[in-house]
Amino acid sequence: MAIVVTRSGSLVLAHGEGMLDTADVAKLTGAIDARLAEQRPFLVVGDALAVQGLTAPARRFLGEHRQAKMRSALHLDLGLVVAVRSPIVRGAMTAISWLSGAFADLRTAERRTELGAIAREMHRSRSLSLSATDEAALDAFVND
Repeated sequence: MAIVVTRSGSLVLAHGEGMLDTADVAKLTGAIDARLAEQRPFLVVGDALAVQGLTAPARRFLGEHRQAKMRSALHLDLGLVVAVRSPIVRGAMTAISWLSGAFADLRTAERRTELGAIAREMHRSRSLSLSATDEAALDAFVND
């Protein structure tokens, strides 16, 4: 298993392991594209604690997807919250997002269990709430 992506209401939940390739990240971008087609706001919640990295083609694919969808996603994209094991990577992600402004709604966590609280806070900051189904899916995801 490299990546598992599920959707629930406004949530796109992703759990990855190992080295992710283009087919893996296409599962994630496909879930995002589905939200865009539905014109539904979405928050990506990711557990990357066991991810070892992305192949170069996968990085390119993600960058091209983001560039192609940035304008159409702007009003629907609630952000990204991701658990990453390395404090250096978490710091780099935060610094890059802050300096570039490209990922203004990026939050990182040290543990999977932190993702739920951060996702709820990100919804509240936009005056949104999670449905009961989304709450259950988020709880199952962070406690899996």
